[in-house]
Amino acid sequence: MGEKADFVNLCPNCEGEITDARLRVKNPCRACLPEEVAGKSYEETVVKVYEALAERGKTGKYQTVYEVVSRLADFNGFFRRAVGSGLWSAQRTWAKRVFLGRSFSIVAPTGIGKTAFGMALALYLAGEGEKIYFVLPTSTLLHQVHARLKEYAERTGASARILCIHGKMGKKERAEANKALKEGNFEVLVTTSQFLARNFDSVRHIRFDLVFVDDVDSFLRASRNIERVLILLGFTEEVIRDAYELVRAKYSLLFRPRDRELRKKVEELQRKIDEFKKGRTGQLIVASATGRARGLRVKLFRELLEFEIGSTRANLRNVINSYTEMSDPLRQAADIAKKLGKGGLVFVPVDGGLELAEKTADALNRAGVRAVVASSENAERALEALEKGE
Repeated sequence: MGEKADFVNLCPNCEGEITDARLRVKNPCRACLPEEVAGKSYEETVVKVYEALAERGKTGKYQTVYEVVSRLADFNGFFRRAVGSGLWSAQRTWAKRVFLGRSFSIVAPTGIGKTAFGMALALYLAGEGEKIYFVLPTSTLLHQVHARLKEYAERTGASARILCIHGKMGKKERAEANKALKEGNFEVLVTTSQFLARNFDSVRHIRFDLVFVDDVDSFLRASRNIERVLILLGFTEEVIRDAYELVRAKYSLLFRPRDRELRKKVEELQRKIDEFKKGRTGQLIVASATGRARGLRVKLFRELLEFEIGSTRANLRNVINSYTEMSDPLRQAADIAKKLGKGGLVFVPVDGGLELAEKTADALNRAGVRAVVASSENAERALEALEKGE
């Protein structure tokens, strides 16, 4: 196929002019590499192109491409050992963003693999000497993630020190955890967003390379968590104030576009923030099932980390949504549970209360399906029993 177009500033190596034919075969422009190089796969092509450029002493921007592809291949192997299968397409995209040093949001429904990705990534980066903070919405999920992190570490041989802090710790265990937190003797910290809000002073002295917020919707219920996490990533209170002032000034500019003083203020604040961002700060990944984030404060992510919590959704997941008309819900629920096999949750209407939940559990047990009621008092124990197949 011949050349049909030239593109300015799109060479992946020198950022100069390049033809569509060269881009199609994943090669840089002819000025960087006169002869085309090809491999059996994209990854192999990248390696061969990099080696050819290195021989000519012209690696340029392609160095980043090579490093990202190499790290992605390494992380994919790590992920496979941890989870039992390789990264799927969306997870590969997320990993590339991480290795490019970007902060971003993952807006996807339950079942996509956001949490599994975050856990494997935390252990992988910890192995490279980075400090990671995993923020979760509930203590129940915290215990599940902590247990899974230990499983992943065992499967992969990762030696990361995992510090999990929760409300059910004994006095001695809590004292040891507080000491480790104060001294920074860990690679991966796991807490709830509520812990962050209530105990920020005990963690603010630590600089994290990555903060992974699982369920940003819960995280944002305390809007001050935005400033807290930015401080943990290395932003100063002054630059955060400047960024918030910039957000407000830009909003005002929408209604006063000809206000020269306001425009000058925006430019000055932007200059100060850009200057600060030349230094090194950590990365933030926020996961959400809804993508809904309101208010001016959330715009701080855009000004300081260059991303917004958007509404783009990924819809491929191992979950089937279906419904059926039921004349005898209790009997039919038991039939469905038997067909679907081991493990499951049955939700009852809120207005039915605990009485309906107990009635449903009794009906399931009589039908040969082992069931217990999970209430606010025993939800954690019930989920543990479910996980163990009890």
